[in-house]
Amino acid sequence: MRRTRVYCHTRGRMKEPRTRLTMQGVMKTYLSLRFGRMLSATEASSLAAHAHDAGWEPQIRRSERFARTYALLSGTRDAATDSFVSEYAGAERFADPLLALSIEPDAADGLPSLTAALKGHGSPEGILTAETVEHELLIEFFPARTSWRLVRALIDVELGRYGSTVRRTTLLSPISPEMETQIAADGLQEPELNESRVLEALMGDADR
Repeated sequence: MRRTRVYCHTRGRMKEPRTRLTMQGVMKTYLSLRFGRMLSATEASSLAAHAHDAGWEPQIRRSERFARTYALLSGTRDAATDSFVSEYAGAERFADPLLALSIEPDAADGLPSLTAALKGHGSPEGILTAETVEHELLIEFFPARTSWRLVRALIDVELGRYGSTVRRTTLLSPISPEMETQIAADGLQEPELNESRVLEALMGDADR
């Protein structure tokens, strides 16, 4: 069995690496980055090049509307390093792949209640942030800690109280193959899935 080296995020700092086994017994090393701004095209290209040189396979998504940039780095060698990240202002590092979505309901009246339910007292511990931007919800969470099924159920309940029956869901962040499979299983409740149905599962009840 091979072991995975992961980083723990706490209060904006990175702890020492620790090892753990994946469910498949193979090595998977991920590093998620979040920026509270949209990187320029030049910065994004530079980040990708630095990540590649440091032993990572980078995926980067930028959002002008939400002033965010998300990067998912997948280790391509055991000695992948992350010291280059400090060269980019505002970078936050996380051990687990981060999922970021925007939710736009047909009835925006329910957004304050939904935002409070997702980030207030008693909210699921895997939710990093939830905030309202005009008529949309921006939510960032770790599917490894809080399932998409639970998040979606909370969204259904809170928006349903205000008569919202239709919503548009937009994927803002890169996602790993493991995340795709987990989200699809949560969404379709089927353990064996064709990869072509993953996004269908993610957005499955977005427009109803």
